[in-house]
Amino acid sequence: MFSRDTLHLWILAGVLVLAAVGFMTVRNLTVPPSFGQFGHYRGAALQTAADKERKLTTRGDCTACHQTLKHEMGKSHERVHCIECHGQGKAHMTACAVAKAAAKPGENLICDKSGLMPTNIRDICLHCHQQMVGRNPKHPQIIFEEHMKDNDPKDPKSPMVCMQCHVPHDPSQEPSDDAGDKDDAAKPADAATPTAAPAAATPENGGDQ
Repeated sequence: MFSRDTLHLWILAGVLVLAAVGFMTVRNLTVPPSFGQFGHYRGAALQTAADKERKLTTRGDCTACHQTLKHEMGKSHERVHCIECHGQGKAHMTACAVAKAAAKPGENLICDKSGLMPTNIRDICLHCHQQMVGRNPKHPQIIFEEHMKDNDPKDPKSPMVCMQCHVPHDPSQEPSDDAGDKDDAAKPADAATPTAAPAAATPENGGDQ
């Protein structure tokens, strides 16, 4: 059976068999049990991803407390996420959750708003509205210098200059009185009662900002 002429072939076949057995053994030991459960990936990865703390804040996180802001958004800005102008508010939501736990019945929440109030409205607006080649011509765009000349704001060098003529949440509206250089921090914030604080904001369940 193992003649001198075929011995090398039997050795090669044995090596291949051992390699195949070794590969299958290593594969069975390393491939997760849930692999292929829902497709060509690890099924348990879905729960692993779901268990991770959210890093992004949704508009629902904000409007759960700030109901008046929900209705202030004009049609032109109804798809703009709060984080585009205010940034992530995880610290704010965590502070509100702590304040909610310590608040007395009927008491308005006083939450830390550090870092949420924009300090340069001009740059935020121009991020979307500066005229650019290739941008949809139906999208409102301006050449900033020309726009300033045409509208003659009282303080064109102010980083909050856009607010002199536009209400940020609804740019189609003009600000009342001299609200021009004031940011949202200067306006009465819509009060959030303890009962209005979203459950998603608790430190225990990893509420996002």
